[in-house]
Amino acid sequence: MMLVGVKTVFFKSVSHQLYGTPELHFEIRMAGINHLNNHPEIYIESFSDNSWEDYIQQMSTPGTWCDNLIIQAVANVYNCVVHVTESDINKPHGTIITPILHEGRSNTIFIGYINELHYVSTIPLQNSQNRNKLTYLKRKLLESDHQKEERL
Repeated sequence: MMLVGVKTVFFKSVSHQLYGTPELHFEIRMAGINHLNNHPEIYIESFSDNSWEDYIQQMSTPGTWCDNLIIQAVANVYNCVVHVTESDINKPHGTIITPILHEGRSNTIFIGYINELHYVSTIPLQNSQNRNKLTYLKRKLLESDHQKEERL
């Protein structure tokens, strides 16, 4: 996998993964918001901040960072499994968000998360043995001296 030079926000990364362009980011965000509005029973138990209405309003504002609820809503709307690979060395396997309430075949998308900075869309490199570049780099950083010697 390689990092793709798209504007580095979650919704643009999802748009790039699903449609090959980051330009549909607002539609992705609003589809997630609409799902939250239409199915609050799925999400409201996980919500703990101010009011549900305030949350929806805040999440509807372009530039607002996503959280686990809107990521789940986007996965549900687009029936896609979202693989999030994190740059945090303590999370070598990342996070997988699966759609709920869907049957049939789902899409799979790959998003990188560079801690506290941004999200990036990732795409496979031809003939690559690595699931993505971030996972590969984390694996190398976690490697013991003995493993490094064996690899070399």
